[in-house]
Amino acid sequence: MSRNQGIDVTKGLLTIGMVFAHAYWLVGKRSESFDFLTLLASITCFPGFLFCFGYSSYLAYYSKPKLPYKKIFQTIAKIIVAFYICGLTYHVVIEHSNVTLWSLIKLLTLTDTPPYSQFLPSFAIMLLLGSVFVKQVLWVTSSLNRFVIVSIFFISLTFINYQAVDFNQLALLIGSTRFNTFPVLQFFPLYLAGVYFAKRKIVYGRFLLILLVITSGVSLTSYVILGIRLLQYPPSAVWITSGMSLVYLCYLTASQLSKVKLVQPILSNIGQNVLFYLVLSNLFIFATKAAHPALALSTPKTIVYFIGLLIIIYANYASINK
Repeated sequence: MSRNQGIDVTKGLLTIGMVFAHAYWLVGKRSESFDFLTLLASITCFPGFLFCFGYSSYLAYYSKPKLPYKKIFQTIAKIIVAFYICGLTYHVVIEHSNVTLWSLIKLLTLTDTPPYSQFLPSFAIMLLLGSVFVKQVLWVTSSLNRFVIVSIFFISLTFINYQAVDFNQLALLIGSTRFNTFPVLQFFPLYLAGVYFAKRKIVYGRFLLILLVITSGVSLTSYVILGIRLLQYPPSAVWITSGMSLVYLCYLTASQLSKVKLVQPILSNIGQNVLFYLVLSNLFIFATKAAHPALALSTPKTIVYFIGLLIIIYANYASINK
């Protein structure tokens, strides 16, 4: 697969935002300004990663004459292994839980999806579904009208009765009030958007920008004026749609940064190794929290901690790949 530097840089920016949010939530001191920044990160990062995942899936798998099933399952396996590592570490280090056979079974069967990694199974399931229904995915993304109609259908699933969903495995698909998950079906339009952009090699599209700005504007207005809540768990339609413009702006920004020689290699490296940065950053942050449970770093110290964390991970990756 010929890599798309713009997408790699986009993933790099999103990874930085994700690591900062995790660091702030676990070891930082609450402040209104940073609460707002982490809200923006939450609205942008997961949808943004899905968009990039759809884009990369098209280039790596769906554009091929024959689906490379071995590579697809290898990718799914890496995602699930990363989830197991982060999830198990969270239980042991943060919650001080004993590892039992039953707790391992719950984790392995996705009955238990611990915080700060519960989004990973959604990526694995999305790639699996996208590959099984690849003909339908390509058909939907071959027309803007079909893409919009199908996206509206999936987003409308946010109005289902979430309280009726009792099983975590089902919640991974459609959401629940009992489990914090990122339901695959409701978020699937972001994955499809990535496929759509990759197929048409879109960078800047004025009509799309206007459409996304209007969509996000309506969503945020409904939140500010009408008081419709920005629910993340389970996700509301407002939550899903309000970040679409931010994702697109991040993608446009990355397409320009990919031309800057000073920052492009660094951001591309981060973007090409998202799972490495996620797992290692979580392990470091969990260890810090376990060693200092009452830690609440000031804003400047949180930023220094975050920057130091990125440098350490970047250096570790460089030393491993010498």
